[in-house]
Amino acid sequence: MLAAYRARSDSDERKRDRKTKRIILSEYNRQMLAKGIFAKSFRQAAKRTATARRAFVAVALASAASLSQSKGETSHAAALEFPVVLQQNVVAGKTAVGAKVQAKLTIATLLHGVVIPQDAVISGEVIESVAKSATEPSRVAVRMDTAQWKNGAAPSVLPLETKLYLTAWYYPLVAADYNSATGDADPPLHVNSRDTSRTIPVPTTPVPGLSQHRAVMKYIESVTGAGGAIVLTSKHSNIKLDKSTTYVLAAGELQSAK
Repeated sequence: MLAAYRARSDSDERKRDRKTKRIILSEYNRQMLAKGIFAKSFRQAAKRTATARRAFVAVALASAASLSQSKGETSHAAALEFPVVLQQNVVAGKTAVGAKVQAKLTIATLLHGVVIPQDAVISGEVIESVAKSATEPSRVAVRMDTAQWKNGAAPSVLPLETKLYLTAWYYPLVAADYNSATGDADPPLHVNSRDTSRTIPVPTTPVPGLSQHRAVMKYIESVTGAGGAIVLTSKHSNIKLDKSTTYVLAAGELQSAK
């Protein structure tokens, strides 16, 4: 009897041990499985975070590059000069605001990646025209909005995102009585005056061509008007811009030529 009792006790003890081991193993496996799922979720979350961070950095760099390029293009356009010959006269106080103006480009110029060829027609309008009074100077402003030129059968039309304005600069004729490089004589006047006692210099020899250096029109100054427009003013007399002179268009005030 005692031997049988001891045998049953040993058997029960072994069963309990095996059951305890299974419980422990099951709990261990559950914990390890939970850890694996957590680790996988963590890795996935970290991967998504890293991907989002890289995407954010890429967008930020692209935005910065685009902004830098935009600023560079704007700065480049503002520094450009467009020598043109007007196709009609413009007189302060006589030419009405809104009058259409055209000018021919005398040299090919690159603008925003597009080459505007020589003889392209740049069009715009008079945006200010005031005759001189006893107390106020004469004022003229011309804004150019488009460029057009022949390109095969169909003309090419380029809207000017950066508006151009007529500046106080021009290219004087190279003549015997005027040396644009040394300034030995006065450049031609660009005013319309009733004062017949003043004589405007007229070349006495054939004109070989234009000066290589631009000059400021005599008695004319430029100021900044509404919206950044360049406005020409003269306290001396009414401003007259004629179609036989090469003027300079620009998006902003130009520095003195060197």
